[in-house]
Amino acid sequence: MINDTNNTFLSICILTFNRAEKLNNLLINIREQIKDFDNKNKIEILIGDNCSTDNTGDIVNNNRIYFDGIKFNYHKHSTNTGADRNTDFLYRNACGKYVWFVADNVILKDDAISIVYNLLLKHKPSCMLFSFIQENPFTFTPEKPTFDINEPVELFTNYEQVIRAIIKWPKISRYIIEKESLNEQDDLILNNYLNTGYYFLTIMLYIFLKSEKHSLLIHREPLAMAYKDCYNLRYSPRVFGTPLKLAASLPYIINNYSYIINDIRTDYDDAVLYYLILDKWGKLKLDKSVKEEEYKWAYSNLKKLLIKKSTFPWAILFILLNSPFKRILPWIIFRKLYPVVRIILSYLKCDK
Repeated sequence: MINDTNNTFLSICILTFNRAEKLNNLLINIREQIKDFDNKNKIEILIGDNCSTDNTGDIVNNNRIYFDGIKFNYHKHSTNTGADRNTDFLYRNACGKYVWFVADNVILKDDAISIVYNLLLKHKPSCMLFSFIQENPFTFTPEKPTFDINEPVELFTNYEQVIRAIIKWPKISRYIIEKESLNEQDDLILNNYLNTGYYFLTIMLYIFLKSEKHSLLIHREPLAMAYKDCYNLRYSPRVFGTPLKLAASLPYIINNYSYIINDIRTDYDDAVLYYLILDKWGKLKLDKSVKEEEYKWAYSNLKKLLIKKSTFPWAILFILLNSPFKRILPWIIFRKLYPVVRIILSYLKCDK
């Protein structure tokens, strides 16, 4: 792929794999937002397809005609390279001054693209984040934004505030990063973080530290939301502990801000129980192989989970839902208790 900037300002980089229908909805969502946008010729749509086996290619070709006058590029990898290498490919091949990663299973809010474009143009930050709607099980809503800041938009330059914001709630579709040329020395460092599951977080931290501006723009109101069925996990819940490990392992951060990592909860044993419980309740769906692996882990570590204060209530629920007691206690009780339990578990999860 030829990286020809042609004054492109914003590259919307879509990561996709076997979600043709959702990708189609996203492309319709995007084209409706930019069809009357004054600066649409400065926007690029770049799709990285991780070797989908469904009709993703047909969906892309059917939508291409609706992006007349807009840079629209599609690349299908010959093999499934993994999300991180797809992310790296998109960042390096994007034409824009800014790169906005967007997953194929999200919906952009009305005018999200124009809001992002104009804010980037006005403030020229190193990177940008915005609140994201993801109701169950994380309960981020318009009334409870991811970033509860004082103003609608705030520009942060304090390193501690920026690092905390970047690593606290990693969700790829709200990461917008200034495009920087990467040299061999950069590659030697960044290549260590491929195949971790959170390369987008690493590269944002890295670009922030590399940038001369050292600034992060945060938009308080949500600009994107997850599908209700986005909780079909293809990976272990323990991956949610990875962002903190990545942040800690960046040399600059571990040498200067290791206390931030200690402040943010690093024990994700409870996350495994949390997701197994939600899977049992039908509030999300774990991949079969992942579920089998995590059930084995939970049963083999049950004693430790019952002793630990942070995992005790979850371990009790896990036992009840996976024991003969569930046949004695009416299933409806659990269904009725779910809203209360969700609030309690969400509180424990978010405030540790």
